[in-house]
Amino acid sequence: MALIKCKECGKEYSDLAETCPNCGYSEKKAKEKETLCVSSSRKNKYAAGAFTWFFWFVGGQYIYLGLEGRATWYAAAAQTLILISVFLPVFWIFLLVPIIQAILFCAMPQEKFDAKYNSKDSPRISAGRLPLVFLGIFIRCFLIVTILFFILSVIMR
Repeated sequence: MALIKCKECGKEYSDLAETCPNCGYSEKKAKEKETLCVSSSRKNKYAAGAFTWFFWFVGGQYIYLGLEGRATWYAAAAQTLILISVFLPVFWIFLLVPIIQAILFCAMPQEKFDAKYNSKDSPRISAGRLPLVFLGIFIRCFLIVTILFFILSVIMR
């Protein structure tokens, strides 16, 4: 029998006891709760594929995966390609990229997906920040696309 220190109140109690006699803290319940929190925040490769398929034009897959910076550049590139493809239809071929990327997300082995996007240090975007993230991406995309079209208009003159 050994004495262990309670993580909740700091008092010592027997390692044979299931809960702390002083505050009722249970190491077992704390671990179950931690496991539940971790498993509920896991990202799903099929959800990433669906976000790619339906929200590719705003970088939805990268927002879902918590990669805000990559989402901005992806969205800016997508918006630019859409605008350019109106004038040069040959660029419609690049719109196959999100379809291919969605297939790649879904076909990726689960272990590889978990190692890349479900590790402890993988970024997360809280649901409360999503409107601000979308607004930030919209503003950055607007600025990037405006600058690109300004440069194109100067070159085309």
